[in-house]
Amino acid sequence: MTRRSRDAGNAIVEFALWLPLLLVALASCLQLMVALYDDRAAQDAARVALRAQQAGADPEAAARAALAGRGGDAMVTVDDGTVRVVLSVRQFVPWLPESARTAEGVAGELP
Repeated sequence: MTRRSRDAGNAIVEFALWLPLLLVALASCLQLMVALYDDRAAQDAARVALRAQQAGADPEAAARAALAGRGGDAMVTVDDGTVRVVLSVRQFVPWLPESARTAEGVAGELP
């Protein structure tokens, strides 16, 4: 067996050992990006709903329309000048902590 074929075998084994770690890191990065996107979407929907409420329109319908297809997932609460939108974060990794499974956006006056 030549040295070159042994080196190629080593490279395959090292790749097989690093591949799961690389995939976990990639999935975690993807989950972080989706969570940040959903958080921003919930905040934007809350702002849109507050503007709709101030204009006399239905704030819940405005928030669901602002979520572009994810409005069925959202829980919209309107209280005395405050709009709260809670959205379930799409999950790609099973080890996501409970606190990171929802994104919340609040607009208006806070108590």
